[in-house]
Amino acid sequence: MLENFNPGSGVAWHCCAIPIREAQSLRLQFDHLMTRWVPKRRNEFLAGRWCVQQCYGQLGIVADLPAMNADRSPAWPTGVRGSISHSDTLAIAVVTHEADVGLVGVDVESIVAMAESDRALDNSIACKAEVEIINSIGFDHQQAMALIFSAKESLYKALYPRVGRYFDYLDARVTAVDAEFVDIQLLTRLGTSFPPGRLFRLHYQFNDHHVLTFLAETG
Repeated sequence: MLENFNPGSGVAWHCCAIPIREAQSLRLQFDHLMTRWVPKRRNEFLAGRWCVQQCYGQLGIVADLPAMNADRSPAWPTGVRGSISHSDTLAIAVVTHEADVGLVGVDVESIVAMAESDRALDNSIACKAEVEIINSIGFDHQQAMALIFSAKESLYKALYPRVGRYFDYLDARVTAVDAEFVDIQLLTRLGTSFPPGRLFRLHYQFNDHHVLTFLAETG
């Protein structure tokens, strides 16, 4: 289960199953947020925060676990950057010191869940050329869509804390892929640091019917 994931120096990560019994120790801390949530949503949230807690321990960070901003994004404490994701059965968090890494985003998706989604939504996620790029190295349509969707989710999670604005899946496009990395180019301006044409390289891997994507950049 993602044993070979290596996010690089200064970045801690932890992955766990959903649900995980140990995460229930965090319930009292976040009960005020979860009063109207169904059990599935509570289990996903707690598993993600428990993964963050494990990352804090790896880095020696003493800080509050992130609650939620008004836009439902994680409210990371000052000096900490991170990203949290969950699929149907897995949760993952990556955490780093803000001074070490400027952009960080992670996403994990179930290939089965993507395959069961409405194919009519495919055109809102990727254009035909993007799918053909992924298909060119031997992935089928389901794998291609899962990888593109996950990579764009990781990009969004990495950029949103910096730009503070929503952008769409079609505001970025896959331009290249190899056995380990997928390249994505912005098509819209997201501020002076992120103009159209800005390229990002994301690591990816397929494991146990899931795809993981990850972006980290210093500066």
